[in-house]
Formats: sequence, structure tokens, C-alpha cells
Amino acid sequence: MTDLLLPALVLVPLVGAGVALIQPRGGPVVTMVVAAAVLATVARLASEVLRSGALDHAAGGWGAPYGIVLRVDGPALLLLAVTAVIGACITLYAVPYFRPSPVRPDDRGVRYFWPLWLLVWAALNAIYISTDLFNLYVCLELVTLPAVGLVALEGTRAAVAAAIRYLLLSLMGSLAFLLGIVVVYSGAGTLSLPALAAAPLDPGAARLALTFMTLGLAAKAALFPLHFWLPPAHASAPAPASAVLSGLVVKAAFYIALRIWIEPFQGAFATAGPVVLGTLGATAVLWGSVMALRQTRVKLIIAWSTVAQLGYLFL
Repeated sequence: MTDLLLPALVLVPLVGAGVALIQPRGGPVVTMVVAAAVLATVARLASEVLRSGALDHAAGGWGAPYGIVLRVDGPALLLLAVTAVIGACITLYAVPYFRPSPVRPDDRGVRYFWPLWLLVWAALNAIYISTDLFNLYVCLELVTLPAVGLVALEGTRAAVAAAIRYLLLSLMGSLAFLLGIVVVYSGAGTLSLPALAAAPLDPGAARLALTFMTLGLAAKAALFPLHFWLPPAHASAPAPASAVLSGLVVKAAFYIALRIWIEPFQGAFATAGPVVLGTLGATAVLWGSVMALRQTRVKLIIAWSTVAQLGYLFL
């Protein structure tokens, strides 16, 4: 039974997204069922991890390096739990927010929010339990694309412009992250995080790969000075989508950065890398806080506050 828990974290929201897309009227009910199922799955996983330690699952019975290995350990469990709780809160808030009304019976938010949100949730869970750099890259893209749709959900000129800005910067970040993956594979012949931790890359190749990957992840995580896409995206999206963006989507890139810095590339930069990240984080705290104080709209205050909070994480 334990072997089914890890795939369920991805498959349940994914199936829910398909059902919500086919049956838009049932989107709220389907999403609430998915939220309850994910919460129950994470609770069961938490008891297993606390009792037995990290859990592994080879998808389809194929282990590394040929198959996809899923793993839940302490950091993954923490992010899964936080995402499950926040996801349930977002779902409960979105039900009355997107309730059809005579004023907006055909509002696109009523139809498309639920499948897009569930796709984001499935991809986030996949990121937390992935142990392979290429899988992380694919899942990060699967987070970005529906997130762009959530930003553009209102359909206004400002929303579409913010969504395109987010998409373009995210694609640039994806390219940088993929270049880092190419450097890793050319030097090590594997993309498995445990394998890379056991057999580190040549220091020069490790620094080059880590630089590319961190730059790409910083863009996706809205770390200063690559944060400029977040405030307009946050302000243009519907309130539940803003919570998804600021509360969860940007944390996925930070989580990947955390894992690659503390596992396979721990010694790539002795002091220079941490100093750079800490400096950018400290600058983000100051700049985000100052800009938040200058805003007059609540959503922009929260958006700039998110920039500052991300600075704390990197610091």
C-alpha cells in the first residue's frame, strides 16, 4: 500500500484536472475531493516517514538509471504538507469566489481555474518527490504553463501582458536550467541526485552547471533582480490564483535550488556562491519591503511582500 502513496500524490490531482476540464460544473467538488485525498495521503506518508525514514518508489518497477525513482524524505514531506494545507485553503476560498452568477455566467475563471489549479498541484507534488534533474526540469515546466494560464485568467489587457512577461522570463530561466543539466550529464553521465552526490562532478564543471541552474531557478523563484514579473502577475490574477503564485509556485524553484545546493553540489562554491545568494536575498528583503510600503493596492502590497519573503528564504 505504501508503494501507491507516492504516485497518488501526482496522479490524483492529474486525474482531477482532467475531470474538472471535461465537467466544468463539477470542478469545485472534484477539487475538494482531490484536496481531501492529498491531505490524507500526506498524513499517511508522514507517519511512515517518521517511523521508517525516507521512502522510495521505482515507477513501473524500473529503478535508476533507467527508470524514474520517487522519494519522500524530510524536506519533501515538509513541502508536501505545506502545499496540501495551503492547497486545501485555496480550494475552500475559491469555491465561493468562482461561483457562477447571473452577472458572469460564462466567466472563464469559473471554467478553467479548477483544472489549471489541479495541474499546478500535481506538478508541485512531482517536484517534491523527484530525484532526477531532468524530471525536475520537466515538472518545473508543468508548473509554469498552467500558472501562466492562471495569471491570464481574467482576460484583461493587463493580465495577458503580465502572463506573457512571466512566460518569457520563465522560458529564459528554463533554458538556463537546461544548459546546466547538459553540463552535468556531459560530465557525469547521470542526472540522478543521489548518484551525483556519491560521485561529484569535476569542480569546474560543477561550478558552471550550478551557475546556470541557479540563474534559471532564480528567475522562476522571482529572486531580486529577476523579480519584476511577479508583482504585475500577482496583481492581475484572480485572488485564488495570486495565492497559488505567491504561496506555492515560486517556492517550487526555491526547493529545487535548495536540493541541488545541499546535495550534489554542496562543495562547488566554498564561500562565493552562498555570499552572492545571501546578498541578493538581503537586497530582496530591503527592496521588496520598501516597494510594499509604497503601494496603495492590497494585492500589490502582498506581491512586493512576497519578493521580500523570498529574499529571506535565499538569505
